[in-house]
Amino acid sequence: MIRLPLRRLTPAVAVLVVSGLITVSACGGDTDSEPAGGDQSSAASTDAATDGVVGGPDDGTDTTGGGCTTSLTAIYPDGSEVVLDTSAAAVELSGGGAMTIYVGDYEIPTADVATETIAPPEGSHQASIFITTFDADARPAPLTSGMEITYTAETGALTFTTMLLAGAEMYGEAAEASGTVTLTEVGDDALCFDVDYADQQKAMVGTVSAPIYDTPF
Repeated sequence: MIRLPLRRLTPAVAVLVVSGLITVSACGGDTDSEPAGGDQSSAASTDAATDGVVGGPDDGTDTTGGGCTTSLTAIYPDGSEVVLDTSAAAVELSGGGAMTIYVGDYEIPTADVATETIAPPEGSHQASIFITTFDADARPAPLTSGMEITYTAETGALTFTTMLLAGAEMYGEAAEASGTVTLTEVGDDALCFDVDYADQQKAMVGTVSAPIYDTPF
């Protein structure tokens, strides 16, 4: 697999490069950025019953209703540790067989999250996690609760890659990378997972709870 110096790319180009490496057919679908399965009346009742959903009217990070909350510690190349626990959003790709997840210490904009690259404003921080199968021979099976995904650079295997951003600075190298993503809950509208990852440049560890948004890709 060709490794690209993602740190030298703009945030928009870098995320598009990662997404473009998924060699499965693009699927049609609704291009708006409502959460997956987004019946608005049921979504409104869910928000009323569960205070503090990400992207909802209340502050908080519990999107699953099962006590899963976002708290991700990101370790940057200079050794600084930043806790990302303000908001998160997941974008479903390839019919649920891949996900892009954004986690930040700022309110992640969700209006165009399904079709636009998300990057933090100056002074803010973000982790991006891409769960995918590179060079897949067929459309990957949907992600399901209980999956443990181990980082691998092998093509044709389910894996994940990571990126840390601090304002316009991007850190996406993966030399000597290792780690796991454990999907504790994957629903129609939200997911919860634990991540424990490190490479020579950066690291991240913690739990993420995020609403899922549909994408046409």
